[in-house]
Amino acid sequence: MAQFAYQARTSRGERVTGNLDAATEAAVEETLRDRGLFPTIISSARIAAPRVAASPRLNRKELALFTMHLATVMKSGLSLSLGLRHSIEEGSNKRVEIVAHAILQRVEAGLMLSEAMAEFPLAFPQDYVNLVKAGETVGQVDQVLFDLLVLGREQRQTARFGSELQQGHRWFFQLESLSQRN
Repeated sequence: MAQFAYQARTSRGERVTGNLDAATEAAVEETLRDRGLFPTIISSARIAAPRVAASPRLNRKELALFTMHLATVMKSGLSLSLGLRHSIEEGSNKRVEIVAHAILQRVEAGLMLSEAMAEFPLAFPQDYVNLVKAGETVGQVDQVLFDLLVLGREQRQTARFGSELQQGHRWFFQLESLSQRN
């Protein structure tokens, strides 16, 4: 058996911390749920930290990858810390791994997810952080993360349409100037 530290919320939203001996994180999570608690962080031995730049940056694609992974894990009912650990261990993108590790460290130190994200403005835009904070308030972080993915996709489609519209305008004005010369 291993020693696990945990953070959980009561049904009234109060933060509870403690330690449990269990075989796995899943066993700790089950025990906490049996006690009527909602686990947010479950941790055993610390994951070795990768070297981090002063403030890690995520591009849109990386932010979408991080958001999708975290939303999916949280929707499945797993704890936030376990979801962040999966992002780290997946290792499909080095910058996502670095950001996930930095967020995990801060969440395990007692910060809310939105508070941890706010410390990395180059990775998480302020609007993104504010929406996650709203999701924490109403207990719907997973749904907010999925909504952020939809919003990001719509913004990319709008930007692409705007670019196509600009190209169309340029083509029209080039045609017009050519017709005026003749």
